[in-house]
Amino acid sequence: MARIITHWQKLKLNFDGVYLGYLGLKPLKELQKSLSTLTTPKTLVLIDPVMGDNGHLYHGFDQEYVNAMKELIQRAKILTPNLTEAAFLLDQPQLLNGGIKEASIAVKQLQERFGIPFILITGVPLANDQIAVVGCQKPTGEIWVKTQTRFPASYFGTGDIFAAALFAAVISGHSIQLSCDIALELLHMAIRARQEESQSDPRVGLNYNSALPKFLKQLAQGETNDRR
Repeated sequence: MARIITHWQKLKLNFDGVYLGYLGLKPLKELQKSLSTLTTPKTLVLIDPVMGDNGHLYHGFDQEYVNAMKELIQRAKILTPNLTEAAFLLDQPQLLNGGIKEASIAVKQLQERFGIPFILITGVPLANDQIAVVGCQKPTGEIWVKTQTRFPASYFGTGDIFAAALFAAVISGHSIQLSCDIALELLHMAIRARQEESQSDPRVGLNYNSALPKFLKQLAQGETNDRR
């Protein structure tokens, strides 16, 4: 990654947006040093602090990585942790088995502690086979909740696709809340399409191909630059 960033620097590239997801410790530390050379104050930086789920850090991640991530996310304008990742970022293990109430507290604390304008905690469990995204945004401090049906299977890559779709919608000019709606709809369609197949193996991931035409049409409708 260091050589790639050095090449970009030689080309004097600046990016309208930067989306960072799954990283190792070495690339993360490289980005801590170099991210500011690739961005301007207007650059949209979305960080999905991928490092754990279901109450545990993923294999290969430890407290050193968590501490390094705490530094990196201060460069973000949008942060999309799940509840486990939020708990580790805040050093609050009591959040690990939480729901809407705990997520609503966590988004405010993340915003206040790290100064990030938009926080979205994903995958918050609800009753009645529902799942939610809990968001908080500056300058109002408004907390909002978006719900979706929970499908009876767990698919690899759902968080990655959500964050990428959210990023695409925001950078296309949609508000953060509408962007969340668009990303959740893409996920819903992609999961449903996979489940409708005769052999639906969760390890294969989502079938988002059939959802892309509608998604691209929605992106094209982002005429306002309201990132409220």
